[in-house]
Amino acid sequence: MTPTVAEAEALIADVGERVRFMVHENYRFRPHYAELARRIHAGEVGRLRHARLTVRSSSLLDYPGKVPFLLGRQPYLADFKRLLVFEVLIHHLDALRSILGEMTVATARLDRMNRDLKGEDVALVQLESADGALVQIDANISAPGHPPLPTDRLELLGETDTLIYDRDRITLLSQPDNVSLHDLTANYQACFTGAITDFVEGLRSGESFRTDRLDNLRTLRLMEDIYRTAGVAI
Repeated sequence: MTPTVAEAEALIADVGERVRFMVHENYRFRPHYAELARRIHAGEVGRLRHARLTVRSSSLLDYPGKVPFLLGRQPYLADFKRLLVFEVLIHHLDALRSILGEMTVATARLDRMNRDLKGEDVALVQLESADGALVQIDANISAPGHPPLPTDRLELLGETDTLIYDRDRITLLSQPDNVSLHDLTANYQACFTGAITDFVEGLRSGESFRTDRLDNLRTLRLMEDIYRTAGVAI
């Protein structure tokens, strides 16, 4: 919505109720994350106790003689003082909120593998959900040997079962042969379609958009809390 929470709060106060608006935050509309949210909310693993998200890519890896993949597409990112959490993980934070509910930041450590960057390309974050589940995010987008586009793995451990999303498949461990497969290329387009559909349906029905200004403000606050906890000035 804006680079900082303070700017977002000012924008929301200025617009007031005169114009309804939605932030295009689309990871929660990716079919694999939407499926995880449905299955967790349906109680497939019981009360959730622990979640761990791993994000890996080599998109900012400084290969000798090569421009990092992400900088070839968006060269301005090299000068971002807030990078991985601000530019990438904010989308994962929103998806996790849609699955786990609201969270608070407990600890955060940031690091930089590519020393030519101004901001971080590594993050280790621990959060806690409102229901008391421990949530860990382990992300590195300068990871040697990994593909240039990020791949995700999310373990959701409940009191009765464990649900695992790994790249293109979702598995409930009590039913290892019952695997839900996802076409990630198709899902990439589907998340845009899902976000726009939610916007249009909200306009027609008058219901709140799923990622309206107030919802997105909570995601922005999580992002800033991670930097603040890690000792990075906003």
